[in-house]
Amino acid sequence: MTILEGIVLGLVQGLTEFLPISSSGHLVLVPHILGWKIPSVTFDVFVHLGTLTAVISYFWLDLRDLFRSSRRIIGLIIVATVPAALFGYFFEFRSEFFLTIQK
Repeated sequence: MTILEGIVLGLVQGLTEFLPISSSGHLVLVPHILGWKIPSVTFDVFVHLGTLTAVISYFWLDLRDLFRSSRRIIGLIIVATVPAALFGYFFEFRSEFFLTIQK
C-alpha cells in the first residue's frame, strides 16, 4: 500500500464512520473501485483505532464526567464487553477463513 492509498483510505474511514452504513465496507469498496489491493486486516484495525482515539479525545470531558458520576457504568461496560471478547476469541478462525475465501 502506498502512502497516498493509506491517506485516501484514512479519509474515507474518518468521513464514513459516523454514517449509518459500514465504514469497513468502504475500506474494501474504494480500493476495489480504484483497482488497488484490498488493505490488510491490520490496516483496518489501525484506522478504526484512529477513529476511536479521535472520538475519545473529542468527548474526553464528557466521558470523564460520566465515569465520575456513576461508577456502575464502568462495571456495566466491562460486563457488556466480555461476550464480544469471547465471541471474537472463539470464532477468530472463521473470520480468517472468510478472508481467505475473498482472496
